[in-house]
Amino acid sequence: MYSRVDRYNSYVRAAIYYEHGGICFHDKEPLKYREMELDHIIPQDLFKKENEEELRYIFEKFNLPNNFHKDCLRNLVPSRGTNNRDKGTLMYTDSITSNMLDATMKMAPKIIERISSLRNQFKGDVDITKIAMQLENLNNHIDIADIYDTLTGETTFEKENEIWDFGKQYGYKKTLPNVSLSGFIPKYPNKTGSCQILFKSLRIRDCMISLNHDQILSILFSGINTDKKYGLRNFLESYNDNYFVQLGNVRLPLKSIEVEQLCEIIDDFAKNYLKQLMIIQEKLKPEIFRPSEAVNNGQRLLGVSVELWEEMMAFCSEFDYESGNSEWNIFDSNGNQIKVFSKTNHSFYEPGYHAFLIPEQEGSAFQVRKGYGMVWIVWTDIFFSNTEKNLEEYSPKKKWGPEEAYNWLTKEFIPYLIYYKSHIKSSQKSFLIRRINPSFDNFKASFDLNTVIYNFNNVSEKKDNYQKLKERISELQSYYACLLNEDLYSKDELVGLYEALHLLIGLSQMGSNQYQYIAGNLRSIVNGNSKTQILTSITEYITTIEESVIYAARLDYTLRGMLETLENGIITLSDHQIGYLFKRINPFLERKKISEVLRLARH
Repeated sequence: MYSRVDRYNSYVRAAIYYEHGGICFHDKEPLKYREMELDHIIPQDLFKKENEEELRYIFEKFNLPNNFHKDCLRNLVPSRGTNNRDKGTLMYTDSITSNMLDATMKMAPKIIERISSLRNQFKGDVDITKIAMQLENLNNHIDIADIYDTLTGETTFEKENEIWDFGKQYGYKKTLPNVSLSGFIPKYPNKTGSCQILFKSLRIRDCMISLNHDQILSILFSGINTDKKYGLRNFLESYNDNYFVQLGNVRLPLKSIEVEQLCEIIDDFAKNYLKQLMIIQEKLKPEIFRPSEAVNNGQRLLGVSVELWEEMMAFCSEFDYESGNSEWNIFDSNGNQIKVFSKTNHSFYEPGYHAFLIPEQEGSAFQVRKGYGMVWIVWTDIFFSNTEKNLEEYSPKKKWGPEEAYNWLTKEFIPYLIYYKSHIKSSQKSFLIRRINPSFDNFKASFDLNTVIYNFNNVSEKKDNYQKLKERISELQSYYACLLNEDLYSKDELVGLYEALHLLIGLSQMGSNQYQYIAGNLRSIVNGNSKTQILTSITEYITTIEESVIYAARLDYTLRGMLETLENGIITLSDHQIGYLFKRINPFLERKKISEVLRLARH
């Protein structure tokens, strides 16, 4: 019991593991055999020659013989790796150390007997020894996959969760014991990503599935942040607690715990993936500026006539940056496009190129011909270098994104072009007739831009808070009216929505027809057609709300009721009440935004 044993020998390790009941000596929790480390009660460092006096003192204190070997059975106990590393080279207090040595004194004879029994039973077959120890009826019920890992020396994945910035893209990796996902997250100018999912279970060990950007958005992110029991993840099927995952062309069986790990990883990946897509879309605004049919990575800003485009080209040539030093000498007029360029520090712009605006006509870029219809002015970033394609660089003074370019065209360039042509240029030609021209600011104040451009984009104007609230509710109603699916909503989300409806009905004065209309839409929860009956029914319904899977039609009808109060009722809302209502519809606006991000990001 005091002499050395080979702590790496399978018989020795199996005997120690078995006699200690398959639990960690320190935390008394179940311990997997393949994760077991053997900890030294008296640290190994004390057995070094330079610590000879201290070791002799310890032997005397605990009444240990001089032949007490550091690797003897009285000094070795099964331990979880983290506990072993936490203890390190330290010793426990005298009382704890004494108790540990007493315990191993009682255990050592049983371990010696178990080692002998294993040697005789399996005659040197150490792998069979491992299997035997796994199959003993211990409390931790190690499964067959764990036995396989023990035999092969393989382990489950180490837990990881990291994001790296590779310059052009973000790298992502999250790993749980049986599932690992690594991939790339979009980072402008790369608007797409990809991922690989690797499984490690007994049935599908080392199976890898690769998904592209569109598959990630349409398949992997379906039903994100919902429990598997609701069946909202399109890639997941279940039959009597048996789960199958269909990703791409691959169909795999998974255990419940593996499904939970996969869903946890996907939800985290989606959170980071969607965050970057939102950052890109917030700057490029693809929901406003639609993609070009002819220009790579181009977005249509507005349409003009062929005649106006030709006048724009003539103005660019006249005000080439090499031709003068006025604030309008900001064009590189080489080529059939608008290239905005500041040679030196400008009163408004920093030096360098700000925008490349390309003409698109009848599905073709650059060539503009009379008689072929309207000309789209298209923003693109293809002429910027990769180092310049940085969202932080897009601002009115530096590089222009679609919004900056649109604002410049509509608020500065086109109004000034018309002003220059109709007042400055005409005055220069009519030098015999003296006339007083209005200032550009006065001209712009009365200028109707819509008379010279075709603007098919949904560029919002400033509106008061009441109008914004009405528009957001109308947008939500239209959104849910077009949805045919169901989704999981939290108790707080649903309670908030019906609290908002209750407030609007309570504050609004309407006719009986309007109340009947609302009651008809809410007939599943409302009893009666009067205002009082509707409010009472909603109050009672709110007390019953729980987290639920709800069809979009239910939300559509609820939002119709809210709109009815705003459009056909007499109602006055304070800023505080508007803020209250926005707070309660914001979760649904966020859901709509995510849905829009996914739609716009798909190819």
